[in-house]
Amino acid sequence: MTAELFGSLNNVEIDQRYVDGGWRVVHLKSINEADLVISLAGTERGTGTVIYSAEALGKPVFVVPIFGGASEHAWRDFKRFYTSEEVAVLQRPWRESGTWAGELLDAAVDFARRNPIAKVRASDAVSSVIVSLSLVVGWIAALLRVDGGLIPPLVWAYAMILFATYLGVMLRHSIASGRYDWRRRLYDFFQAILVSFAVFILAEGVNVFVTDKGILLDRESVRLVGWRLSVIGFFGGFLLDEYIKSLEKRARKALEG
Repeated sequence: MTAELFGSLNNVEIDQRYVDGGWRVVHLKSINEADLVISLAGTERGTGTVIYSAEALGKPVFVVPIFGGASEHAWRDFKRFYTSEEVAVLQRPWRESGTWAGELLDAAVDFARRNPIAKVRASDAVSSVIVSLSLVVGWIAALLRVDGGLIPPLVWAYAMILFATYLGVMLRHSIASGRYDWRRRLYDFFQAILVSFAVFILAEGVNVFVTDKGILLDRESVRLVGWRLSVIGFFGGFLLDEYIKSLEKRARKALEG
C-alpha cells in the first residue's frame, strides 16, 4: 500500500527514511525536518501534539481554525504570530471563495519565510553583526582600491556590487526573521552572486550597446559607476523576494486564464 501511494504522487518528491526509537521519535524528527506546519482540525493527541511540538522546535505553524478541533483550540495561542491579512485568510470561510486554498498557501509561504515563532539565538545575532561589518569593510576597501593596483577595475567594481547586494539580501531576511542560520546565509550568498552578476552584465551590456565602450574598464569612471551599481544591487537584493512573488502571481493568473 505504501509503495502504491508513493508511486501515485508524481509531483511530490518522497524522502523515505527509517529511524529507530519508536513512533514519538519519528514524529518529532518529521516535525524538525519540516519547513512549515499547517494544521486543520485534528485531535488534541495527534494534531495538537504536532502544533505545540513544532512551536517548541521553532518551526512556523499556520493554524487554520475554521474546521474546529485541535486547530481551533490552538488558535488563541497562535493568533498573535499572524498579521491582520493572514488572520483574515485563516478565518475566512472556505466556501466563500474558489481561490481560498491558493490564498491560504500563499499566506503560509510568506509566514514561513518570516517565521516569527523561531527563537533568536545569540550566535545568530553575533554572526549577523560580524558578517555585516565584514561586508561594509569589504565594500569600502573595494571602493578605495577600484582604480589602483594590479587587479583590473572591473573586478573591484563587481566586488562592490556583490558586497552591497549581499547586504541587501541579509537586511531583508533580518527584518523578516530574527533567526538566520548558516544554511540561509549560504543560500542568500548564492542569490547575491546571481543578482550582482546580473546587474554587472546588464550595466556593462547597455553601455557597450549605446557607447561601444564598456565603462567598467575605464579607471577614471569605474569608482562612480561601481558606487551607483552598488545601490542598484543593494535594493535588488532587498526586494528580490517581492519580485519573485509578483512573478509567481502573474504566472498563476496566466495559467488560470
